[in-house]
Amino acid sequence: MKIHPIFTALLVSVAYAQTPAPKPAAPTKPATPAAQSTPATPVTPGPLAALDPDRVIATIGTETITAGQFNAIVDGLPQQYQAQARGPAKRQFMEQLVQLKILAHQAVIMHIDELPQAKQQIAFARENILAQMAGKAIVENVKVDKEDLLKYYEEHKNDYQQVSAHHILIRFKGSPVPLKDGQKDLTEEEALA
Repeated sequence: MKIHPIFTALLVSVAYAQTPAPKPAAPTKPATPAAQSTPATPVTPGPLAALDPDRVIATIGTETITAGQFNAIVDGLPQQYQAQARGPAKRQFMEQLVQLKILAHQAVIMHIDELPQAKQQIAFARENILAQMAGKAIVENVKVDKEDLLKYYEEHKNDYQQVSAHHILIRFKGSPVPLKDGQKDLTEEEALA
């Protein structure tokens, strides 16, 4: 099946609503010095978070993307990219999302999703996503009491070892390191002794 270039250009240039970015608030200084020592980069929700989650912000053919769906997609990104996808790179991210959906739809039309290689990669991507989400859920839900942690450590002290290693370099005959003034040129046996 061949896609007409005009059809592709029309799909890629899908119009979607974009709200203007809010004006940044005046910077505030932390109240305590402790707050200054921990530089945290909070993820700002962005202008789409304030929208009704059911509000349609993009239409791709017959498929729509709501503000809630967009926010869920951005929430799935690594934290370092979330602020960009909600802020200055929001339009670019949305355009990439539209292109991704168009190409994925085309792959289904072309039955690429039925190829064994595609099925295997889709299954792997699914397992990868599920494993990451399970790991995140486990870390978030595990509560370790400090007393239990200390008790475990005390009961298993022998499982933990502290090793300290040092080495001393001694020059002997044939070494490329030059002799220091007044230093005796040792044989290998003398150096080992």
